[in-house]
Amino acid sequence: MKRQQLNVLYLVIIAVCYILATEAVTGTCNPWFGPAGAVHCIQVPGIYYGYQWATCRTDTYVKTTSKNRHKCADSTRIYCYYQCMLDVYGRENGVVFSQCKCSPIGPPPTVKVPLPAWCYSPDGRKCNWYRECLNKAYPKCENDKDDYAIKFAEKFCQLYDKSYKGFSQEGKKWVDAVRKCLQVKLVPLIDTFRVKTCKDLKSTAFKTHSPCYLNPDETSLSYCRLSNEDKDTVFWTIKSSIWEGILAHFERTDRC
Repeated sequence: MKRQQLNVLYLVIIAVCYILATEAVTGTCNPWFGPAGAVHCIQVPGIYYGYQWATCRTDTYVKTTSKNRHKCADSTRIYCYYQCMLDVYGRENGVVFSQCKCSPIGPPPTVKVPLPAWCYSPDGRKCNWYRECLNKAYPKCENDKDDYAIKFAEKFCQLYDKSYKGFSQEGKKWVDAVRKCLQVKLVPLIDTFRVKTCKDLKSTAFKTHSPCYLNPDETSLSYCRLSNEDKDTVFWTIKSSIWEGILAHFERTDRC
């Protein structure tokens, strides 16, 4: 099959742009049609040591998860490849970690379950993302003792729907940013090459909460900058859930 240079990502690091030279099979990530979630094994010579998976992502997703540090090199593209080491670990160079490694001559990963395109670029507005996307990627975890998607995440998201009116305008912006951050951070977990146990999934997901509360996007929004009234609303929102431990963990590890 004919091979050509991928349209790759600009790395915006300390105001310097780097262009990553990668290769992929033509047509696996169409600039305008994707599909989101399609993967291919790539090599980035001189930047990373080893082959790694790259996933077809929307430009919106790339900008969101990197807080505008990365974007598709061609601004006319809706979709482009985003390499695993950047997507999952935020590493711009070095040795490819085991979770990202692949073989150019190995078989492609098996699709766990077909997911709709919107699952790979969530906007945080739909609490059913956890049920329709994350839970479908890990169906055996539902009702498991380590269930996260339905038992916790969806209900937790819905709690903010109920308390939304109690926030100030700035507080509402923060809630919207946090809910989007929490979902975007979990998108790599539904990729075909990522396989985790229910316990791993729950542990990884919980680790996203504190960073998303403190710095959900590239703006100055942060839990630490909320008014005392909004902080009280956050407290009582979390307090009303059965997962009060997340509040204790947040206060213990990320005190403002």
